[in-house]
Amino acid sequence: MNESRLFLCLILILLALSAFFSGSETALTSFRKTRLRHLVQEGDKRAILVEQLLKKTDRLLGTILVGNNLANAAASVLAGALAAQMLEPSFGKETAMLAATLIITFFLLIVSEITPKTFSAHHAEEVSFLAARPIQWLTVILAPLVSVTTLISSFILKGVLRVKPMNVRISMEEIRSIITHGEEEGVLQKEKGEMLHGIFEISKTIVKEVMAPRTDIAAIDLRDSNETILKTIIESGHSRYPVYRNHIDNIVGFLFVRDLIPYWSDPGGFEPQKVLRKPSFVPETKRVDHLLDEFRKEKRQISIVADEYGGVAGLVTMQDLLEEITGEIRDEYDQETKKVERFPGGVMILDGRLTLDEVYEESGIKFPKGEYETIAGFLLDIFGKIPKEAEAISFKQYLISAHKLERHRILKVKIKPILGETV
Repeated sequence: MNESRLFLCLILILLALSAFFSGSETALTSFRKTRLRHLVQEGDKRAILVEQLLKKTDRLLGTILVGNNLANAAASVLAGALAAQMLEPSFGKETAMLAATLIITFFLLIVSEITPKTFSAHHAEEVSFLAARPIQWLTVILAPLVSVTTLISSFILKGVLRVKPMNVRISMEEIRSIITHGEEEGVLQKEKGEMLHGIFEISKTIVKEVMAPRTDIAAIDLRDSNETILKTIIESGHSRYPVYRNHIDNIVGFLFVRDLIPYWSDPGGFEPQKVLRKPSFVPETKRVDHLLDEFRKEKRQISIVADEYGGVAGLVTMQDLLEEITGEIRDEYDQETKKVERFPGGVMILDGRLTLDEVYEESGIKFPKGEYETIAGFLLDIFGKIPKEAEAISFKQYLISAHKLERHRILKVKIKPILGETV
């Protein structure tokens, strides 16, 4: 083999080595952290090695960059020598060196940079596992040179340029993305993922969206007899009750069932005024996360929600707030009620208190925005009155009707596809 062929073979080897370093860098830095952690927990030895390399980022990147630059420099030198042998006699020294520079730059860019990095970005896991062991050996081999270059770089950055380390801040969207990836990879259980998403959502949720509306409040009138109060407690099964005088907008306090224990043996001696707790009020526009913090600091469990006119809009408890994070919390007094009932033919019967977002998730039907939040509120707005039971309106490809009413409230809403229409 003559000298020219030897140079050519060495250049090809160096280009391949440069491509290896470029691809390894992209693959290792692109490896999804949630996926890597999952594989490490499963005991995958390849993943454990990759994790060990990534723990020492400075050393890893130093090894890759030093190795890559050495390969590129050596390839350039050999290309110049090859050009001097093959092209200089015919075209002169300047033309030969220019041709060598352009050719080696083209191959370094295409063969050693763009192609391996693009491939590795799409196959980060496979490339990382293949490259991890060779990179580990190279970190040992190149350690002296990497240490020297790192020290010089550190001196320039800190001593000369006085660059301070930046505090890396992760955005909310990045955290949400990490949670989503964790769920997709099976690292994070679905329930835990939903709880974490709930934590982010409460900062955008106001009390009005989570409270029990005024019509659902089980309250006690100060004029009620002890028998009526006991009946209310037994039927509703709550542990805390708002107490009002004459009308619901005049709340005077809260009655805690546990405060009645001393009177079980002597019901006749019980007077609500003696055990009333001081009422607390919050505006319906208050953010849920702020109220949760307020409840925690003041050791409160319940508050009356006031509307803009000072009237009672609803009732909110610590449980209502926590359910925004954990999902529904049921106790021994809660009755199992289906919010969505499905029947043949695409017919659905919905709880009137379901929000339009919840109805969309269940049915795929998109409702227009307005001064209402629930499916019952939508019906009231469309009808402009309290509809009669089974009274229906046509909306898109559906008939929507008030399926069950109680006094002036729509308890259940029925949605039925219109026959002959595409649902």
